[in-house]
Amino acid sequence: MHRGRGRRGSQGAAAVRKVLRDDRFADIREQLDAVAMALVNSVGGASGALYGTFFLRLSAVGEGRSTLDLAALTTGLGSALAGIRELGGSSPGDKTLVDALHPAVAELESPTRSADLLTALDRAATAAEEGRNATAGMVARMGRGSYLGDRSRGHVDAGATSMALLFRCLHRSAEAAA
Repeated sequence: MHRGRGRRGSQGAAAVRKVLRDDRFADIREQLDAVAMALVNSVGGASGALYGTFFLRLSAVGEGRSTLDLAALTTGLGSALAGIRELGGSSPGDKTLVDALHPAVAELESPTRSADLLTALDRAATAAEEGRNATAGMVARMGRGSYLGDRSRGHVDAGATSMALLFRCLHRSAEAAA
């Protein structure tokens, strides 16, 4: 059973790599829209729809831009969180990718966040990792894990793990570009 999900995830990553390698984009919006569609068309299931929504909602702040500053990125990620919550109906504590995404966005939206992009993204990635780690103590209330009931406790949520990785990669990409 786990092999199928991993294979779809690998297919999604390969589809995104191909789009980013082979296509040319007028702006960030067009690029993120293409990423979203590559994921929706290759991953399928709830993960494809959720990550497709994530990138589609994030893409809105990229209209006419070749880079994103911290304010635009924060706005876009807040919109992505809202879109995922609307689509999936999940809240923090349900043991889903929202448990990593919500604290990362909250860190970025915090009035005390760093004004420095790299520092803010590092703190957001750390918040996402802490949110991911916290899912080990939760009982899944949404998604496939919910079928396990109490047996889901003690295991880190896969969606939260992938979201935490996405934030750490976002930080590393910004660091490499600096």
